[in-house]
Amino acid sequence: MKIMSDYNIIITGFAIMLSIVIFVRSMQLRRRIRVQSKLIEIQNKSLETIQKKLEGSAEVTAHEQNFLKDLKQASVTTELQKPRSSFLADGRPVRCPERYKYLKSMFGAGMEIEEMEIALGMSRHEIDQIQKLSSLCSAEERAALHTSSPLQQ
Repeated sequence: MKIMSDYNIIITGFAIMLSIVIFVRSMQLRRRIRVQSKLIEIQNKSLETIQKKLEGSAEVTAHEQNFLKDLKQASVTTELQKPRSSFLADGRPVRCPERYKYLKSMFGAGMEIEEMEIALGMSRHEIDQIQKLSSLCSAEERAALHTSSPLQQ
């Protein structure tokens, strides 16, 4: 009986030791899972921050593209709106600004005023004024060519 009792004590001790080892190991695994969960949260937050920055930069890029488009259109408009004094400063004969010529050719082609407004970015009133001034400028240009031609020869 004593052998049986020693055998039961050994098995019971082994079972208790095994239970303690399993408990300690489960605590270690739980701790590791908590640490990994925290790392995953930190990575998710950093990914969200990066994603927000990328979305912001995409908006900035779109804004920059719109700005460049407006800038190109402004440079074309500026060329069309060169003052007459810039032509006089060159020492060349007086000539009409290019926008007058563009409008004159558009009128000659039978283009509607609405189409001209869109194409040149001008108002109807401005187009009417330029049409009237263009006829005056053409007369001045013809007179300037007649007076400058003997000087050039």
